[in-house]
Amino acid sequence: MLKALLQQLLIAFRGSHKSVPFYRSTIYQTGQFTSSVSNQTFLTYTAPSDGYLVLQIAQDTSVEYVMLTMRRETMDIAQAYNGGWGWPVVTSPVKKGEEYTFLYKITGGNPAKLSYHLNFFSYLN
Repeated sequence: MLKALLQQLLIAFRGSHKSVPFYRSTIYQTGQFTSSVSNQTFLTYTAPSDGYLVLQIAQDTSVEYVMLTMRRETMDIAQAYNGGWGWPVVTSPVKKGEEYTFLYKITGGNPAKLSYHLNFFSYLN
């Protein structure tokens, strides 16, 4: 009886916090693209619900500078910068039905085939 009561309290508490990501509704998407020395769009994503988005680029070659941008319409809402080795990441809350564009640019290196890993977490309802 006590266990059931505690479980109901936990469910009620989590349900009252809509800004908490809900990991059972995770959408995972991967893909590949070729990097460029110009700010190039490589992915467009429309959020299926209010939630949180994490996008990581897996690069296997060293470059002087990388810029990863997340854009909504004409506004840049998240950017990651990286020099040398590393995997740039952008994270941002997103709104249902809005379209987000991701751009990638390198300097000081040769264009290479890259992978991206996108995770979308919906908020608790």
